[in-house]
Order: sequence, then C-alpha cells, then structure tokens
Amino acid sequence: MADKSIYELRSLAEIITAHKLKSLSFPLLDSNPNNLHELYNLISEGNLTSTAEVEDHFFSKLSNSAIYATRLQRKLRESLLDTLFLIDSSESGFNALQKNYYKCYRNLIAVKILNGRYQRAAAIPIAERTIKKAIHFEISDVVIELAKDLRFHYGGIIGDKNKWKYYHKLVEEWRAKHQTEVLIEGYYLDIMCNFILSKSTKKEFSRVVDQHLASIEGSMRSAKTFRSTSYYFMLKVLKFEIVNDFANVLTVSEEALAFFDTKKELVTGPTRFTFNKNLLISYTRLRKFHLAEAAARRCMKLVTPGSLNWYNTCYLSIVLYFQSGKFEEAHALWQLAVTHANFKNIPDSNKETWRIIEASIQFFMLTGRIDSKGDKKTSANFRVNRFLNEVPAFSKDKRGNNINILILHVLYLIQSKRYNEIHDRVESLRVYSSRYLRKDDMFRSNCFIRMLMCLPAGHFHLAAVKRKAAPFVEKLKTVPYAKADQPIEIEIIPYETLWEIVLEKLDKRIR
Repeated sequence: MADKSIYELRSLAEIITAHKLKSLSFPLLDSNPNNLHELYNLISEGNLTSTAEVEDHFFSKLSNSAIYATRLQRKLRESLLDTLFLIDSSESGFNALQKNYYKCYRNLIAVKILNGRYQRAAAIPIAERTIKKAIHFEISDVVIELAKDLRFHYGGIIGDKNKWKYYHKLVEEWRAKHQTEVLIEGYYLDIMCNFILSKSTKKEFSRVVDQHLASIEGSMRSAKTFRSTSYYFMLKVLKFEIVNDFANVLTVSEEALAFFDTKKELVTGPTRFTFNKNLLISYTRLRKFHLAEAAARRCMKLVTPGSLNWYNTCYLSIVLYFQSGKFEEAHALWQLAVTHANFKNIPDSNKETWRIIEASIQFFMLTGRIDSKGDKKTSANFRVNRFLNEVPAFSKDKRGNNINILILHVLYLIQSKRYNEIHDRVESLRVYSSRYLRKDDMFRSNCFIRMLMCLPAGHFHLAAVKRKAAPFVEKLKTVPYAKADQPIEIEIIPYETLWEIVLEKLDKRIR
C-alpha cells in the first residue's frame, strides 16, 4: 500500500496529467524568439511606453492595428502572470520570513484549486503543513483561510470532532488578530495620507491619533500580532511627529527596535529601516549629529541603492550634513543620488524636494562653501533663472516646502546683487508672512523672513541691515533649532548659517 506522501503525489498527478503538461503554455519560456519576446524586452527596457507605440512597432501595416496591439499586450500580461508562479520562492536573497511568506501564499492557492477539483487527498496535507508555517510567521489571512478549509474537512466530511474544534478555535482566534491588524493599519493610513503631498504641520490630527490608539488598546492586549504591534508603534511615532516632539519619537522608535530584536525571524529590512529613519530624523533635530550619522549608516545598510527608501535616506543624510556644516559631504551624496540611473523614476511628490536640495547645493557652490571644480557636469545642468521662474509644485503647501523656495529665491537674488528684484520679492514675503506664518510651528521661519525683509530697509548696507534685523535675530535665538516646533523639511539649512552668508554679501563700506 502506498504511503501518505506517495498517495498525495499521486493525487496531484491526477490533476496535472502528462497530457496537460504538454498543453501548458509559457510563451516567454519558448527559446524561439517571437513578438511576445520582443514586446517583453522593449517594455522592460523602457523603449515602448504606450499602446500607440506597440501598434506602430508591430502592426503599422495592418488595418486593425489597435485590436492586434491590445491582443498582444493581453497575451504578454497572461504569460507574465503564469510565469510568476514559477519563480523560486527559496531564493538565497530572501530571509526566512520572505521565503515562507511566498510559499504559504502559493500553497494557499494550491489548496483552493485542489479543493475546487475535489482532490482533498492532496489538498489537506498541504493545508496542514502550510498552516503550521503560517502560524509561526503570523501570516494571519493565510491561517484563517486554511483553518476554514481544514475545519470544513474535519467537521463536515471526516467527522473528527477534536480536529474540528481545534481548527474552529484557530479561525476565531486568528480572525480577531487579523481584524486588529486591519483596524490599526487603517488608522495609520487614515492619518498618514494627509501628509504625503503637504509638509506643513497639522496638529489637529494628534487628537485623532489619540482616539485611534485608545480604541485599539483592548485588541492590542488580547489579539495582537507582530504586524499589528509594528503598526501600533508606527501610529505612536506619528502622534509625536505631528506635534514635532522628536524626543518622544526617539523613545518610541528605540522601544520598537528593541521589540524587533526579540522577534528577529518576523522582522523585515523595511520595518527596521522605518524606525532607524525615525532615529536619523530625531537625532538630527535634536542636534546629536554623531548619533544621527550612525543611524544614517544603519539605514543605508537596510536599503537597495536606487530604491525609494535609499533616496529618502540620501535626502535625510544631506539635511543632516547641511545642519552640521558638512557641505562637501552633502555635495558628494547629492552627486551620488542624482547620477544614479533610477533618479529619473522617483515619484513626482519627491521631485520638488530634490530640486530644492539641488538649488541649495548650487547656492553653496556660488558662495564658496562647496568646491565646484569637480562638479562641472551637474553644475552645468542647473540654471538659476529657470529655478527663479519655476512655479513650485508645493505652491499650495503654504507652510511647507514653499518656504524653502521663497527663501532660496531671495538668496540667489542677493548673490547676484539683483537688488531691485529683491524689493519686489520682499514685499511678497511681507504679505506671505502676515498671511501664512504665525508664532507657532513656523516661528523660526517667520523670524528669518522678517530678517530678510530688513535688507531693502537697510539699503543692503551691512551695518544698517544688522541694526534693523537685530530684534528678529534675538527672537530667532529664543527658539533654537533643536526645540523648534516644525517638521524637518522646513528648515533644511540652519537660518543662522544662511544669515551669515547674507551678511557676507552686503555692502561694508563706511557711509
């Protein structure tokens, strides 16, 4: 009599017969080149970007080119989806969680297909092996689906009451855990979506976060998982980020990383990256630069060059170097980022931020803070007039990145001694400051804008400008950067540093 393993394989073989194996079609695995291969190569290399281009390339001489182009694209899509299931889930680059994540979902689909074809002899052993892995790695939705199938099998077909009770209990237990995950992830995204396109502070959401945390407290005690705990920490961090309380962001992030160290099999690189990034931001804001640099190095080890997280790390590291006065290091990292092949693919929401970094780097070159001799290529691509005339993407974000753009406009005008234009720009700053800035989260920006407004009032003469700006300089000192109630993106270069450069450019002659 065949043992259970052979019996399971025989059941699978009944589904996947030799005749069906011969009829399987994976066109991309065919060694003979065809239109599908060519379309795959052209799209993956970025040489075809629209259906119209597909029509023109393959079917330009045919009257029904649109129909044929759509059909070819559909065939490629189906072939890619079929081939996706052939990818080895045990690749050496995957950690244990990743390997088992892919295997569990693959096996779940296999169980569903086998049950649908009435091959329970093959489906049930796969389900029983897989659910153990899913429980160990806390893949809740896989646990629920497999437990439901096994509950039905033992309760409705086999009549094994003990096993029915066991899997019924698993369904109830993991449904509660999954619901906790869904709730807290939804709460996190409910808050986070308000900050994707706007860098301004929205403190009113802090109370909403408190409500979310309170409503999930009971579930976190009785039905938590690694995933829900991770989101719980992320939501707590967000609460303190909203009010710019970076000391508490630091505390919660360190608590989260300590928790992850107790669950090493379940933590992924991106999760560790998220909380190390919080450390990088917090240490920078608290001006603990050596600790911030250590956090930046850890972040770099957790990301792939050219990925979005890599670019985020580069950006935050450049801000760190700006804050600590390491302008050459900022320049070198900026060059590395913008010359990477993936730079053109960064999201539109990030491009304006990188334009501001570029404008800042070029300004430091003009003022001699950065040696531009070895950067002729990237320097040549920057046009001051174009930057001054551009309409910023963050123009609606009146208390966010737009502040950096307005200030940089004035700095470039001072560097170029275009004083007549500064008069006009300062008038705009006066209106902007009175309309959008208050003595709260933008206090330092308000002070610095007031300092810039003293330039024409002092006729761009050093002594006169310093005298008129003195009250605002003193006010700026009352709220140092480390204690400022503002997001990190607002003041990427210390206003004290920028003011020092401004004063260097003024007329020093005795009148």
